[in-house]
Amino acid sequence: MQVLAPPTFFFFYNEPAEVAASLCALLNDGLSEAVRLHPNRMAGMAAVPMQDARYAIAEMERTHANLNMRAVCIGSNVNGRGLDSAEFWPFFEAAEALGVPIFIHPMSSDLAGADRMREYFLHNLIGNPLDTTLAAARLIFGGVLEAFPELQVCLAHGGGYLAWASGRMARGYTVRPECRNSLRRSPHELINRFYVDTIVHSPQALEYLIACFGADRVLCGSDYPFQIGDPSPTELVEGQPRLTDEDRRRILRENATGLFRLEPLVAYT
Repeated sequence: MQVLAPPTFFFFYNEPAEVAASLCALLNDGLSEAVRLHPNRMAGMAAVPMQDARYAIAEMERTHANLNMRAVCIGSNVNGRGLDSAEFWPFFEAAEALGVPIFIHPMSSDLAGADRMREYFLHNLIGNPLDTTLAAARLIFGGVLEAFPELQVCLAHGGGYLAWASGRMARGYTVRPECRNSLRRSPHELINRFYVDTIVHSPQALEYLIACFGADRVLCGSDYPFQIGDPSPTELVEGQPRLTDEDRRRILRENATGLFRLEPLVAYT
């Protein structure tokens, strides 16, 4: 079973909010129809027009109530604006109240430092994980995670570099006053608020990722059908020598079924 997320070029952040709301609705209706035709093979995440929180909330409410969408998928930034911006807080408040998980995917069309990553496919190899890391850091340091303690957030591509940056972020919180402007506790205490997928393409990286976030916060991901995706995502998990059978079940199945409320839909064992 796959949980399908719309790619970021279907978010329409650069369009007027009213136009983007209509386009997202068309996309979500089509995705919902695919799920309806294959209910034991697919579940869906909705795209929402984040350039205007009012429209984003309305589409999230509609897809949650009427289309049985299991999450919303948003970009790592919205036309260059960080996700900790005050304009997005009503959206996070509504997602928390509805119990709708948020999946954050990097905005490949609007990456930090993109002008220095034009060659060698670096905008994807380096830029995508970097922008996800920036999004997560802003949610932490901007106080969003503390303000909404029940908000559920999943980060693409292993959370970018967050696991590897967490110690440095904690050190910054200790020694730099601006890191404490909106944050009352160390980033180390908040990092396991995130869920992350397994798309890191390295057994060693996955081992550290699980150690950092915990086996109950890592979900098997594929990035299908994109070329940079993992063609055999389950093998990377099954090949981890230090995982217990219970932890493998969590990563390969139970974490996703719990986060996306899929238990009634999963028809196989």
